[in-house]
Amino acid sequence: MVASNGQYITLQDGLRLHYLDQGAGQPVVFIHGSGPGASGHSNIKQNYPQLAAAGHRVIVPDLPGYGASDKPETQYTLDFFV
Repeated sequence: MVASNGQYITLQDGLRLHYLDQGAGQPVVFIHGSGPGASGHSNIKQNYPQLAAAGHRVIVPDLPGYGASDKPETQYTLDFFV
């Protein structure tokens, strides 16, 4: 499931990433896990609204290959994600 208020950014290599950006204040970046159905929203949907309401800026990306981000044909290794 993808949250309806997401945004997109296109990286220099053309990869398009989806992310949520809510709230204001000190930023907190959430990085989701992997596996079937993983995405920033699905893995962290119970947490980020509460931190945003508490005065933080929350940034919740969908890593490449997950959620609404591009899913390139590549080896999804740790080096790729870094």
